[in-house]
Amino acid sequence: MDQDATTNIRLINTEVFVLGVGLEGNTSALDRSVFKVNCEPSTNLQYHYETEGWLNQTLAKEYGPSDPYITQLVDISIDEATERGISLGKAALLGAGTGRGAFELAKHFEEVVGIDYCARFIDAAMKIQKKISVPFLTENDGKRSKHEARVDEGIQADRVVFKQLTWIPVEIGLFDFVLFDFIDRVMNPKAWLVRLWEMVTQTGLIVVASSDGWDQEKLAPIIGKKLDYVGTQSLKYSDNDEDQVAVITMWQRK
Repeated sequence: MDQDATTNIRLINTEVFVLGVGLEGNTSALDRSVFKVNCEPSTNLQYHYETEGWLNQTLAKEYGPSDPYITQLVDISIDEATERGISLGKAALLGAGTGRGAFELAKHFEEVVGIDYCARFIDAAMKIQKKISVPFLTENDGKRSKHEARVDEGIQADRVVFKQLTWIPVEIGLFDFVLFDFIDRVMNPKAWLVRLWEMVTQTGLIVVASSDGWDQEKLAPIIGKKLDYVGTQSLKYSDNDEDQVAVITMWQRK
């Protein structure tokens, strides 16, 4: 081989957090005299949430001193479920984040499955469930404050099971209630949406929450063949000091 010749290699340098293991290094053993290595971030945007920065931001949103979006969303969802006579047996939260929403659902449901694709989020949720210290920082008027994420007293945290999933497997089972809360941060929303009907019982309720345009008009062509639209609510909240509005749509099986 010509000593001046090199082979171009594209190397993904995005850090990967592995549940139960932690941060895995991705160092390369390639001979740089033979290979010309170009390091680039992964095009899978879901990996971009696997950072300490995103973890802290999510913990602050869910367990911070202000009234969290997720607790308000769960309250609205429970009111809807109760009004419609939905059984409070088994619930699933798609987009469990660091666990606050799943713990809130456990106040009402006998079993809760909290699902997220982000290993770092699920790792934190499981630690909080086991009462292991999970600190985070908040900032107000330039001043930083340290906090610790905790499950509220009186919540039966053992009702919750957390799972890291990047899709909805067939064996996931049936639920009386499904809250889909990460449609705005999954790479392929339609892949999740078309499987929602398979997760809910014939008399159950599906709630889809979005701050990025996923309203009844946009959802109906994708899920309307299997699900009936039964109502909409809106939730005003603050995210990084910016006013936001989440559109909350309710669906039931045909």
